Amino acid sequence: MASRGERFLPWLLVLPAFAILVPFHLWPALEVLRLSFIPDAGASAFSNYREVAQSGELGKALSVTIWFALGTVPLSIGIGFCAAWWIHRARFFQGILRTLYFLPAVTSAFTAALIWRWIFDPNIGLLRAFLEGIGVRVSSEFLLDAHGILEPLGIGVKGPSVALCCVMAYSVWHSLGFETLVILAALSIVPRDYFEAADIEGASGFRLHRLVTLPLISPTLFFLAILGTIRALQAFTPLYLLTRDGAQGTTVNLPYLVFKKYWDVYLVGEACALAVILFGLLAAISWIQRRTLESRVHYG
Repeated sequence: MASRGERFLPWLLVLPAFAILVPFHLWPALEVLRLSFIPDAGASAFSNYREVAQSGELGKALSVTIWFALGTVPLSIGIGFCAAWWIHRARFFQGILRTLYFLPAVTSAFTAALIWRWIFDPNIGLLRAFLEGIGVRVSSEFLLDAHGILEPLGIGVKGPSVALCCVMAYSVWHSLGFETLVILAALSIVPRDYFEAADIEGASGFRLHRLVTLPLISPTLFFLAILGTIRALQAFTPLYLLTRDGAQGTTVNLPYLVFKKYWDVYLVGEACALAVILFGLLAAISWIQRRTLESRVHYG
């Protein structure tokens, strides 16, 4: 039978974590939930939710949020996998390559945003110089262009704006080092016997990755998909630093809208209601991902 000290030891070990989580995470979350039911100008407890639902801003912000997640998460994982596989198979300079690919992840978001603003500059930017070098005429500012990239197709769906796509490119670049390093760590613990057996059987290229590589590192890819989706749905810094809502609202996602409601117009109740809606969206999408993707994960 465990002594009294042994029974209290686990609680003592988790006490430091609770000391951080309760005052800095749990209590603020409960306070946001409480404030979301305190009307700014309405008469009922649900007036904040009714106001944000009827304003039209919620639908636009949800659209931007979903487009941003769809445009960054698959690309980050896909490019990260390709980079990790290349470094894993490289015979020389693996340490240097790891460092170079991880540099964007440790670069200050503000500094990186300044560099990318220069890249997208319509007058002296590298992107303009490259496009004009291949014969493409540039007539608009990339970070202010609100036109949807799917508009020319005439299919009735505008898609993300040019400005939002520019922010997506920055976000993929900035998170690439993390995805690459995590996938590289997963590849490094896979026994080489699997790849040698696949070579003997004649599997190579896409077939090798589909039948051997991807199933073996599927727990890591599943983890990156969940984490990347949560990060994309909560994205604020790149959108704020690069566009400052200068693209006719086409780069205002849910976190950015929460910021605007709170700091620009001081509607605390509506801002908290939007934050609660964002939390619900995160929980719902994480649950859907787990239900649909976890069955394809191979453990052990």
